[in-house]
Amino acid sequence: MIEILESGMTFGPFVENNVFSIEESKIYQKLQQNMQIAEFVVIMRNGSIWIVEAKSSSPNPRHKESEVKFDDYITEISNKLINALTLTVSVIINRHDIAITEIHQNFKEAIMRGNTINLCLIINGHDEEWLIPIQDALNQQLYLDKKIWRFDIAVMNEEMAKDEKLIS
Repeated sequence: MIEILESGMTFGPFVENNVFSIEESKIYQKLQQNMQIAEFVVIMRNGSIWIVEAKSSSPNPRHKESEVKFDDYITEISNKLINALTLTVSVIINRHDIAITEIHQNFKEAIMRGNTINLCLIINGHDEEWLIPIQDALNQQLYLDKKIWRFDIAVMNEEMAKDEKLIS
C-alpha cells in the first residue's frame, strides 16, 4: 500500500500497482520543461481512474480583484489535468520507452475496458459552496476535451475526497 502527501493532505492508502506517481516518473522528469502536470493517477477499487491535482487554496472568483488570478488558476489546473491524462495514456500505449516499467499493466487494462476517468481537483480546507464556481469554470475550460476523452470533472474539498476514499 502507498500513501501520497500533498498540499497538507494524505492520499490513500492505495494498492501500489494502481498508482502512477506521474510527478516522480522518469518520463515527466525528461519532458517537464514548460509542462504542468497533476500529482498522480490512481485506479480505485471500483476500477475508475482518477487523475488528481491537489491544492491548498484557490483565488476567489467572486472578487473583481482576483478575476485575472482566477482565470490563470483555471488555465493552470486545466493544463495540469489534461497533460496528466495525455501523458498517462501515451505511456500506456508505449509511446515512451523510458516509461514502460513505470506504469503497471492495470492501467492499460482499465483504459482498454473503458473504465470511468475522473479529472479531480482537491482543495484543502475549502467550503463546498466555494467549489461550485471552480467546477463550473473547469467544465467550461475543458468542454471540448471532455467530449473527446469522455471524462468527468470533480472539484472537492478534503472531506468530500474522504467520502470518495481518496484521502484517509
